[in-house]
Amino acid sequence: MNQLILGDTQNVLAVLESQSIDLVYIDLPPHIVDPATVTSSNKQAKNYQKWLKNTIKHTLPLLKSTASVFVNIPSSLKEWAVNTALPKHFEEAHYKGEIKWKPTQNTGNLSVHTSLQYTTILYYARSEQYTCNYPYNEHYLNQIYRYEDSKGRYRLDSLNSVHADGFFYSYKGHEAPTSGWAFPEETLIEWEHLGLLNIPANNDDPITFKKYYIAPKDQTNRPCQVSPFNAPQKGFTYQSKNPYHLLRRIIQYASNEGDTLLSINVKNGRLLRLADQYKRFWIGTNTLVDNIKQAEYLLNKESSQDFSLRIYQYESHTRLHSEAGQFEKWIIEQFEPQLLNDASVIIRLGSNLGLSAIDHMVKHHIQPFRKKWFYENHPEHLYHGVLVGDQFSKYAIEEVQRLNTYENIRLKLVTLDDLTPVPVKPEIQYTIQASDNDQQEVQFKLEVADQQNIAFYSWDFDYQPDKAFRPQEMLKQQAELTYSFAPGKYTVAVQTTQKDGLSSMQTLEIEVKSNLEEKIAS
Repeated sequence: MNQLILGDTQNVLAVLESQSIDLVYIDLPPHIVDPATVTSSNKQAKNYQKWLKNTIKHTLPLLKSTASVFVNIPSSLKEWAVNTALPKHFEEAHYKGEIKWKPTQNTGNLSVHTSLQYTTILYYARSEQYTCNYPYNEHYLNQIYRYEDSKGRYRLDSLNSVHADGFFYSYKGHEAPTSGWAFPEETLIEWEHLGLLNIPANNDDPITFKKYYIAPKDQTNRPCQVSPFNAPQKGFTYQSKNPYHLLRRIIQYASNEGDTLLSINVKNGRLLRLADQYKRFWIGTNTLVDNIKQAEYLLNKESSQDFSLRIYQYESHTRLHSEAGQFEKWIIEQFEPQLLNDASVIIRLGSNLGLSAIDHMVKHHIQPFRKKWFYENHPEHLYHGVLVGDQFSKYAIEEVQRLNTYENIRLKLVTLDDLTPVPVKPEIQYTIQASDNDQQEVQFKLEVADQQNIAFYSWDFDYQPDKAFRPQEMLKQQAELTYSFAPGKYTVAVQTTQKDGLSSMQTLEIEVKSNLEEKIAS
């Protein structure tokens, strides 16, 4: 299943399946707000260089031999990346070139947080067998299929009749050519409905037919002799209002249907939505909950394929095996305020830990300090130790209760699942306001103890329990909202997302009556 994963980049990459990725797009990390401010020697550059080297190192084991990697990089660091950093991981022949995306009129950006004159992307192949669905010679496509939209490349063909008996009629303010139209009016109406007509605003310019390029099927997965983005020495500049078509081109040329795309530092979900459209599976990662939730919101809003949202921090079983030392340190930090001095937090693996685990904990981690603790004055709510495990038997639980009652030993048992806290659920209040029309305004208010811990509230005003949660609104820390409803019964769902990524969802049933019904009732 497609996945959005919130967590540290290197930690997340370390737990993904090896040799499972066909295409990687590495975007700029969140700490680079504006790449134009990154110079070759400032602190931002050094942080980025360290981050990219670690990211590439963790990415390589995930790649299939046919995979390609695209790296969005600050332009000032291009020479460092091409000549120093990336040659350590890719052979020289596997560098396929530099792509520059240049927005028309300097608007739009590839990374949602940047506004450069152009964006630099480096293109690498994993091996000589890399996937490249190369159509015709790039020069041919640029000369013949010069235009491009969401459907692909196209050329403009004349609709003039080549015979003397053409069709004569006016269409959208455009008079028939001298020889008449080559097709009847019904055909042009149908083509316009299908988006196949180019109708200029100037009536003196001719209406033309948009003939789309269709790649030959026998070209699929054929190794490219030439990069689809031109030769590395020359580079390739792609100019468009937004990067949608370039990203689509990358997906189509460097992967096949059913392949898996990895988007590192996904920001707005644009690339993932394209992967959905072209029947690719995908994984998107980011370290910031804001970026992950923004991508989730847009994916849900556009009715994408099903996907799951994972929070690496709270995947205890995964972390225990992938980063045992750091995970143990994190657990200790969670319980330190609840422990006596010198008290221990011990992690024991086992599906049903019993009395032996309790006895071992008491003998080796509690008894040696009991005399010291006896002479110290400690609050009774502090623990002598915490034992963390997969699961505990009823005998272990009973023994902990006995130790507390009869021996004054306060031992806390915690399962790995218990390490994930219960997310906040705010109190929901709403008021239906009278209105002069048939639409009724409903005012919603959410009350929560720690508002500063909340990142987003997402609202689905016509929630269907048997369908996916697809919010119409996502508000950042805004606890009050007014929404208009037509008369009827509704299930409203609100998802509360904390700054650590944990979410809760609540539903309420509301009934909105029309003004006429209310007047009759009164």
